[in-house]
Amino acid sequence: MYFKILGPLSAEREGSEIHLGGSLQRVVLATLLLDANRIVPISRLIEAAWGETPPETARNQIQIRVSSLRRTLGDDGRPFTLFITRPPGYLIKVKPAQLDLADFDELTGRAQQEEPEQAAKTLRRALTLWRGPALSNVSSDLVQTTAYGLNERRLLAHEQCIEFELATGFHQQLVAELRGLVQDNPLRERLHGHLMLALYRSGRQAEALQVFRSYRRMLLDTLGLEPGDELRRLELAILNQEAGLEILHASTRRTPVPKQLESSPSGVSLVGEGTGLRFGILGEVTVANGEEMLPIRSENQRIILAILLARRRRVVSTDRLIDAVRGERPPSSAPENLRSHICEIRQLVGGRIDAVAGGYRLRADADEIDIGRFEALVAQGDYGQALALWRGPAFGPLAEHPHLRVEAARLEGRRLAVTEQHIDAVMAAGRHDEVVARLTQLIAEHPLHERFCGRLMAALYRAGRQADALDAYRQIAARLAGLGIDPGTELQELHQAIRRSDPALELPAGRPLVIPSELPTDLAAFTGREQELVRLRGTLLEDHLSVVIFAISGSGGVGKSALAIHLAHQIVDRYPDGQLYANLQGSTPDATPVDPIDVLGQLLRSLGVAPDAVPVDVEEAAALFRTRTHNRRLLIILDNALDAAQVRPLLPAGRSCAVLITCRRNMSSLEAAQHLPLGPLSEQEAGDLLARLIGAHRSDAEPEAVAEISRLCAYLPLAISIAAARLNSRRVWSLAKLADRLAVEHQRLSELEQGDRALRTSLHAGYRQLDEAHARVFRLCALPGGPDLDTDAAAALLDIPASQAEDHLDDLVDFALLDNPAPGIYRYHDLIRLFAQEQAAQRDPDNERDQALHRLLGFYTATTHNAVTTDDPQWTWPRSLLPRRHPGRTFPHPKAAAAWLFDNVPHLVAAAEWGAHRPESLGLAADLVTGMRWLLYSGVGWARIAPSFHAIIDTAARTGDTRSEAVGLYELGHLSYYRHLLSDAAALLERATDLARVVGDRVLLWQIWHTRGLAYTGRRRLPDAVHALQEAAALAQELRLPAREATTLANLARVHIHAGQMDQAVTVLDQALHAARASGDPDPLAAVRYARGVALRDTGRFHEAARELTDARHTFRALARRTAEGNVLYHLAETYRQADRHAQAIEAAEECLALSREIGDDYNIARALAALGQSHAAQGDHAQGRTSLQEAHEIFARLDATEAAEIETLLTQRLDAEGGRLATHAPVIPRKVSPEPSAG
Repeated sequence: MYFKILGPLSAEREGSEIHLGGSLQRVVLATLLLDANRIVPISRLIEAAWGETPPETARNQIQIRVSSLRRTLGDDGRPFTLFITRPPGYLIKVKPAQLDLADFDELTGRAQQEEPEQAAKTLRRALTLWRGPALSNVSSDLVQTTAYGLNERRLLAHEQCIEFELATGFHQQLVAELRGLVQDNPLRERLHGHLMLALYRSGRQAEALQVFRSYRRMLLDTLGLEPGDELRRLELAILNQEAGLEILHASTRRTPVPKQLESSPSGVSLVGEGTGLRFGILGEVTVANGEEMLPIRSENQRIILAILLARRRRVVSTDRLIDAVRGERPPSSAPENLRSHICEIRQLVGGRIDAVAGGYRLRADADEIDIGRFEALVAQGDYGQALALWRGPAFGPLAEHPHLRVEAARLEGRRLAVTEQHIDAVMAAGRHDEVVARLTQLIAEHPLHERFCGRLMAALYRAGRQADALDAYRQIAARLAGLGIDPGTELQELHQAIRRSDPALELPAGRPLVIPSELPTDLAAFTGREQELVRLRGTLLEDHLSVVIFAISGSGGVGKSALAIHLAHQIVDRYPDGQLYANLQGSTPDATPVDPIDVLGQLLRSLGVAPDAVPVDVEEAAALFRTRTHNRRLLIILDNALDAAQVRPLLPAGRSCAVLITCRRNMSSLEAAQHLPLGPLSEQEAGDLLARLIGAHRSDAEPEAVAEISRLCAYLPLAISIAAARLNSRRVWSLAKLADRLAVEHQRLSELEQGDRALRTSLHAGYRQLDEAHARVFRLCALPGGPDLDTDAAAALLDIPASQAEDHLDDLVDFALLDNPAPGIYRYHDLIRLFAQEQAAQRDPDNERDQALHRLLGFYTATTHNAVTTDDPQWTWPRSLLPRRHPGRTFPHPKAAAAWLFDNVPHLVAAAEWGAHRPESLGLAADLVTGMRWLLYSGVGWARIAPSFHAIIDTAARTGDTRSEAVGLYELGHLSYYRHLLSDAAALLERATDLARVVGDRVLLWQIWHTRGLAYTGRRRLPDAVHALQEAAALAQELRLPAREATTLANLARVHIHAGQMDQAVTVLDQALHAARASGDPDPLAAVRYARGVALRDTGRFHEAARELTDARHTFRALARRTAEGNVLYHLAETYRQADRHAQAIEAAEECLALSREIGDDYNIARALAALGQSHAAQGDHAQGRTSLQEAHEIFARLDATEAAEIETLLTQRLDAEGGRLATHAPVIPRKVSPEPSAG
């Protein structure tokens, strides 16, 4: 057995996780494990479970949970070896190797004795034991208070591990990890220092200094503080590139642990450990003889023993003891009762109680009582071992007893005093960070204890956590303020001491003679971008040690320039030495990007350099620009940049300068730049922008049109602005009129033109930057109808290797012409897709576009085949599938295959629809839809797939493609049966039969005969159903498809049952069972059980029927057969109803109803409602019964199902307590062979 508390609570036996039960059970186990091998009083377990308001049954519930845990964890023998009952509670007895916390403690302790390199490895091993926050799945304030301390220990171990690794040269590998830690612990100053050092040693000085600046700004904004001295010294050392930074900047070795600092290891001694009699009062009152806990029989005896132990070796008067157990008015029998109690206690403690004049005395040596051992350990300086003896408040639940209250308070005060001594000793050894977790827990228990708070503040400050130290002060000050008092003088002085700092004052820079102010006019209607503005302002308004560069990238029309200019106007006062602006014309239509030397000339002239003094060499001009910007606070906007090469010479040198670059390309190669990708506006922001541009009176009058125009403009600010301009120039137009015009897809880009502004022009400016290879990729990848495209699909479409396709697509992402929402997935914005399709129509011949989409159809067909076969190796494919020209994507396991199928539904539908209308691609489309049937069984709506079937049939009939027409008719007949359009299904399948015979595809013929049999069954054409299913069974046997044979026979047996031919049904079921077992496939076996369950029910053997149906249901659920599961649930409901187990019938019917509504199975919805109606009526709820039956009747009538007449008959009858029985003739459906029809 192995227990894990360093993360969610769990237990394992031989590597398998054990289900621990409900929330209360986990609380009990967690509380016991936190004090492993110690007695945990029931009172503490109750507090852990319910806090201060436990129910009256709390003690009994705890006992039940412990018993349940014993059963769950296999501790149900006698005597118990894991959960041991030890009055006044329980203990869990575990070895160190059985608890991850013990392993963690052992590893972290071992690391203290090792050299840095080995210590780092040991600590890494310790950290791998953590799986998340300690006990994160345990809902208990008491448990979480302790868990907080464990989490603090984890972080301390992590910090120390990083110190060791920095000491041994692992700085480059630590950068990413440290960034994550800093993000999760933003006030942890030591982590910021580690990150700075790691970056500096990795040759990334600027980023190291940026870490300091960001941290400093955060402290100033949130707390009004400067970083601590140690971090400031480190920053200065990095600025000066001091040689000492190349060696360990702080000691990674720990001093030997003084004896007084040692803590008792996890899983320390039991109260009764050792030999002889032992007494305990540091927690609930206990008596032990060696390791055996002795039972104290009553609460009164526990009170008497507690008082005697509190005054050991002193006489306690009889009157006091009587008063303690009987109160101020004891009955006349009180003395006799006391003598009886004393007698029993004396037997318990081996005659240690003496009767003396007027009272009693208990004889116990100091080492026989835990308080005596506590004091002895304190005297030796073993504070940790002494405190480990405490199991809870002194005297446990008796601490508030009138005769024990004073002594309990004295002992608690003594405990706190020794705790302070222990903490002081640890801090004196320089191990401030190690006491933080303990102090945090103590303050949670004693929130007004100022000395604890002072020590926590000191420890945090000395550990490099100044901000946390000040936050600790604010917290206690707020608590005291609630009582109307201020913190004490000592605490206030400590607070001021921590706040004090000595920052070097920076002399103001000289002002330049020329102060340029070149910002373009701000947009009055600028809307949204609040998150981006917060990020930009937060960086640009702070003091920084080097130039700040922000590269704002995004597609044309997304609003990059507007954002940069709007921001610049907001922060202009922060840059008093001037604001420079240059349009680099990187994506300006019909313009050439500006050469860097020309831009430098413009910028230098703006700074007062005479035109004839501007160098003609770009390097010389860049150097002069850096000189002119040194020691100045300048804001520079480099708008509409082409690439990093154009921008690099234009960057200033002044540490107080800031540069905003707007560009379409991702400038990841630009050193020291921060990147801000800009996407479209949110729906709300887009609507607000349109309203501001056209006026609230128009937008308020047509809110739906505002939303539609915003959507059709793809939420792009430029498109919305053009749409608004059109509305403002045509005041008689309603917003709905423009929305209607924009809705015409092939005209949309033409509609988004107004005057000299056109979205098409803006998009073309980015497109013309592409070379021909990238332009071809951009055009062709926009042709498919799906919402996005993955790398493999793009490679097939383009007829190039996947790696080359990925490179091209990634380049288009850098050009802001594509999005990359997930690895390997690429997506166009709607208007960019339209532009790309427009370019393809103009530049790529029709046959090339068709060939590209034909290749994509082949890829989807092959990959669908691979995915379905991976998920279901028994899937039955027609023998007439076309040869595969593309191998398609393969999958390592069924889960990956199913995920691909679900993720690609829109792509598959679009590909099938495209191929179904083109004779040259019709065969591939037909092959694709045979695999898409898998989606029907997994809950994908039929309406998304049906149009492809109709198109295949029409095109095939028109072109004489018999094979494709047969496939299309079968699939549409199959779908009609799935929708319970049984007459349509039978007619379509009868047509498909003749064509399949012509094609000679016997597998397809089996599928058709089988589904015909199901359709005939649903229409009560039982002789026809028998014939069709017998034909299908013979074909399945001939084709050696045992799984299909089993399912077909199971359905045939159901027909015999409906016809009253039980002998034939039994024979066929036996044959079906034999075939199912021969197939090795669980699905047909479940289908046979399903059929057997219905047969057993129809013969009145309800208990056996329910068992068979329940087993079938579990299998279908495991196989993700959702429609089949719904069918079984319906029959399970019917079984319970006929057995007069109406509550269970209602439960099963409601499950069936919920599942069927989720997947859109109308027939099963109606059946579930019918079952519900009859069961409700049987229970006397006639109103609900009639309502459910009426709903069922409406659906059955709409489906033209024969059940409609039966329901109508029921509704005309009086619904009595017995209810009526609805005839149920429903076949068993094989997995993904024929659709999971509503008729089960």
